[in-house]
Amino acid sequence: MKELYKIKDSLVLFDEQSSLTLWDPKEGWELKLEAHMIDFLKAFAIPATKEAAYRSIATSYNVNEQFFEDIVASFLSQKLIEPVSGAGKTNKPNLQIGMFRTPIISLKECLMGEGTNIAFLGMPYDLNVTYRPGARFAPSYLRKVSGSVFQYDSDTLKGAYDPVKGKQILQNIRMTDIGDISSVVFSRNGTQFDSLEETIYRLTKKNILPTTIGGDHSITLPCVKGAARTYHKIGIIQLDAHSDFGLNQVEDWRETTHHGNFMDLLIEDERVVDIVQIGIRQLVEGYLPHAKVKQYPGKSILLLLSEMEDRLNSEIPYYLTIDVDAMDPTVLSATGTPLPGGFTYEEMNEVLKTITKSARIIGLDMVELLPGDSEVDGVLASGLLINLLSNVMERLDEHCTSYSKSLT
Repeated sequence: MKELYKIKDSLVLFDEQSSLTLWDPKEGWELKLEAHMIDFLKAFAIPATKEAAYRSIATSYNVNEQFFEDIVASFLSQKLIEPVSGAGKTNKPNLQIGMFRTPIISLKECLMGEGTNIAFLGMPYDLNVTYRPGARFAPSYLRKVSGSVFQYDSDTLKGAYDPVKGKQILQNIRMTDIGDISSVVFSRNGTQFDSLEETIYRLTKKNILPTTIGGDHSITLPCVKGAARTYHKIGIIQLDAHSDFGLNQVEDWRETTHHGNFMDLLIEDERVVDIVQIGIRQLVEGYLPHAKVKQYPGKSILLLLSEMEDRLNSEIPYYLTIDVDAMDPTVLSATGTPLPGGFTYEEMNEVLKTITKSARIIGLDMVELLPGDSEVDGVLASGLLINLLSNVMERLDEHCTSYSKSLT
């Protein structure tokens, strides 16, 4: 039997006016293919022998077999196409279940499809903790327990009726889960961070809301950097017991960045123009003011919600990061560095609701959750997340209109 070839599974294709951009998120490279080569590559969109692909091309292009053979050899050497293994075998259906029972699909399917509103992805990484590890298990843990809070129906898109809000939520919202940023062995601040940044960039460029499940809090660094590549000027809203910065110069970020200092890098990023920190209550050597940063320490935000609404900049989009230690440990204890004096579940929901009223959220993450034997903390975190996503989606059209006006 003659060998079959197809476009490499991990490749994501973006059609442009006169070229085709190819991106391999697993290996991290990008290549532009000239217009006259696009049809040659697409001849392998479905598995085909070289002979069959040549016949499909020969009807439109006057090329001889040797020329086509040379092109195929080039495609193979550049890893644009690959042999089909196990030809003739039937693939078993993918039975993996994502966040809130969403289907798990590939990043390629998510980006090349149409209409996705929310994409969940996991970053099972906790090499940058300074105390207790374990947050790397949170993505799989939340996928397991989140279905008890909300079960997504991809057929009807009916959402769910929320008796507290007294209305249907998440109706006609398309969600998917693109799995984890994965590696056989994670390296500290390594290529997996680069992959996460690139993934967030690609998702936000398609107006998909990336919802990343960490992982320790340092994973917010590549997430914000990815979003900033799309929007160029953004703000950050951080709910956290710790400020995660010390106004220190970071010389080699891959060597020195951890979950307690990653904000130093983002403060220095010129694309980040506003940072709002809520819930900060860690004792430190001294107060460190910065022109970009507005802090609402402890639970002071509860008396200043209107002030925060007025302060948030309607002319820029915001990235929202939630460290679960913003909550009180008597409410949620499954975190590596808990501190007393945090928010209750109801208070957290109220703060997040106010944020979504005033800020256009273009990406978010939930970090520092350390799964234990109990599923209660996971259910609580899932409840916060689904309420937040409901609020973000409800305000989406309103914020897009306001943001568009600010640019004219």
